[in-house]
Amino acid sequence: GTRYIVIIVLKRLRDRFGEARAIQSVLHDEHRIELPVHDWNDGLWLRISAQVYNSPEEYERLADALETMMS
Repeated sequence: GTRYIVIIVLKRLRDRFGEARAIQSVLHDEHRIELPVHDWNDGLWLRISAQVYNSPEEYERLADALETMMS
């Protein structure tokens, strides 16, 4: 099947948490979300892969977690 990958830059998360590994740990440990997070070019990149087995609710849960983490 076709896979779509969206890359999002979130500098606000870097200001709050520092390195990508810390953000990835918070997503996993506090929100139970498995998501690659990378440091690159003075920013943070989240690699979100849309697959048929993911539901819209899972993307909404990620958005909610990121909003919580940035506030």
